[in-house]
Amino acid sequence: MSKNLLIAFVFLTFKCLSQNTGPGGVGNSSDLSVWLDASSISASNGSNISNWNDISGNNNNFTQSSAPLKPIFMESSNIGSKPGLQFFSDHLFSSSISSLNTSNQSWFIVHNFTNPSVQILFRSNYSSGSSSSLSSSQLLGVYSSSTDGIKQYVRASNGLVKANTEAFITGSHISSSVWSSTNLSSFTDNNLVSNISTGIVSPSGHNLICLGASSTTPSDNFLPYQGQIAEFIVYNTNLNDAQRIIVNNYLSSKYGISIGDDKYSFDTNHGNEVTGIGREDISNQHLNSRGSGIIQGQASSLDNSDYFLWGHDNGNLTSTSTGIPSTFPSSSGKILERKWRVNEAGESGDLTITVDLTGIGFGAESDYKLLIDSDGDFTSGTTVLDGSYNSNFVTFNVLSSEFSNGDYFTIGNTSIEIKSISSGNWTNTSVWDCSCEPTLANDVTIESGDNISVSSSVAVNDLTVTGTLSLANLIDVEGNITNNGTITNSSGARIFIGGNWNNNSSSSNFNAGDSVTFDGTSNPSTITGNTDWGILTLNNSNGTTVNSGNQNIFGKLNIKNGALTTGGLITLKSDQNGTAQMDNIETGSI
Repeated sequence: MSKNLLIAFVFLTFKCLSQNTGPGGVGNSSDLSVWLDASSISASNGSNISNWNDISGNNNNFTQSSAPLKPIFMESSNIGSKPGLQFFSDHLFSSSISSLNTSNQSWFIVHNFTNPSVQILFRSNYSSGSSSSLSSSQLLGVYSSSTDGIKQYVRASNGLVKANTEAFITGSHISSSVWSSTNLSSFTDNNLVSNISTGIVSPSGHNLICLGASSTTPSDNFLPYQGQIAEFIVYNTNLNDAQRIIVNNYLSSKYGISIGDDKYSFDTNHGNEVTGIGREDISNQHLNSRGSGIIQGQASSLDNSDYFLWGHDNGNLTSTSTGIPSTFPSSSGKILERKWRVNEAGESGDLTITVDLTGIGFGAESDYKLLIDSDGDFTSGTTVLDGSYNSNFVTFNVLSSEFSNGDYFTIGNTSIEIKSISSGNWTNTSVWDCSCEPTLANDVTIESGDNISVSSSVAVNDLTVTGTLSLANLIDVEGNITNNGTITNSSGARIFIGGNWNNNSSSSNFNAGDSVTFDGTSNPSTITGNTDWGILTLNNSNGTTVNSGNQNIFGKLNIKNGALTTGGLITLKSDQNGTAQMDNIETGSI
């Protein structure tokens, strides 16, 4: 069978809204109703949690306003040492979720508890669907029984509990179920517990989900959960087998929980944001996957039992010159610090790989490369593929022979320079040859004839001005500034320079209220060329040296840190605004 795979590395942009951005790349905001991930909670360890925000895109947040009933946030829970919530006699609950008025649902809950008493992990409350208002209010969920173990259940229309029961187990586990209209299939750690017929059930009037208790009223058969929960996922559809397997693999890799039908073997070093595509058979396949990370994959077709999963090492999404291929220019080549690794079962066929560089562009648009390597050392033995660029997306065509099980991959660029192609605001991507906004990773050149305005704070590595830079805000230059053109400024403009100032033009005069700060940390800074300064601040512990040119200061000279070597070329000037001042010398010297 001919098989083609599309893999896209994407940030959450407008184009991603219809993609599978759910757990493991399964589902999006249309069929994923609830996604609670303790890793997304911003709280200090041991603090009480009043809100657990839903990250499905639907804002179905879970809350608790009563202080005694708030669970506790654990930075390192018993579940794979990942963040989790500790429940004692606590609970959280949602508002009504209309998308769950269906008998096609799937859920996953990652938990750890040892107490075999009767307690509720979660329960979904409806106005109708079963024989009475009471049974409808307890229509489906997961609970433990002191005699039987863990029960995942749906109440039939006559009120009877239809449950699949796992003998009681301790430690960390993934309990999941797929409810397909009249049948409930339940799993523990992706191993089938059993199937049970639920009959026809028509849930309606969804009221809430209670997480950690039977109801929101402690006196009303409360049955509080005593344990930890790290992640809770509810779909408003019945996932197929391939989708269920992929979600379980995502959770398994994340929390270090052994599962049945494990499709990803590289959890230890590349188990972050594991995502995938796969196929069991024609009725059970998942061919489009993005997940919570920056990689999206799509296949036009796969054969039975084919799976292609990937995870990363949690490296930064910034570029580095360390470890670049030997074929890259040593002076300009860069690769992303983050590395991915693939697990391929079967044969995925030819691949098309697309990279969305929104927010992480680090080179000229024509110079991005896809790097594939068998041992993770990209300096040698690496397959380097050229791509085509269009609106922040770079597309690569990969033959089936170029990806093998266990391979590593990342993105590189043979040039970190970005050049202007027209006049406009710095943040307008259309003025740059990369169709992106330059970042701290880039060397930027403003070409002759172009006027680039800065109205909000920006940052770059090296900056060369051949045209015009119009400053009305802050620009942070990590490296050197070379001015061969014109730098104009309005009141309040600020420049931070980590390296050297090279002025080869007379058009770089600063008003008295404007500020330039040399704040390098690694090497001494130098100043070259005639320049009129407003406020000049030296804050480089390695020192600053004036190499050449008259340096006229009309505002203040601040020496916060490091030694200033003037060469007799600095003059404090007077004009109609007043006389320049020598500010207090802090830890620096002249």
